[in-house]
Amino acid sequence: MAEMSKAKCDHIVCAIRGRPANRNAVERAIELALEHRARLGFHLVIPEDFLEAATPLMSPARTIFERLREMGEYILAVLRDEAHRRGVRHVDVHVHIGDVREELLEIARQSGAQVLVLGEPDPA
Repeated sequence: MAEMSKAKCDHIVCAIRGRPANRNAVERAIELALEHRARLGFHLVIPEDFLEAATPLMSPARTIFERLREMGEYILAVLRDEAHRRGVRHVDVHVHIGDVREELLEIARQSGAQVLVLGEPDPA
């Protein structure tokens, strides 16, 4: 971490999944943002194909998808408020829909962030 302290860092991105296991990633991202007085972006990617197997006879997939998006926005709002409360001045939140790997690569490319904080992957 000593190398991180020497490097210029004015934008940090934290990708979350809304799981309790992501708590360490969120904590680390907030710590880094405070340490470097950096802008912090929280990003949640909802896989676009997660309801692919649903049929019209099953529960209304579109409604479920919208509720999932709303829950994601709520989680991100909570994280934004927590970061603000702890002293991070600039916090952005974004919900993305698509392929998780592709979206994370695009976030990394477009954000201009020097650091991308990721949580632990789901157990296989």
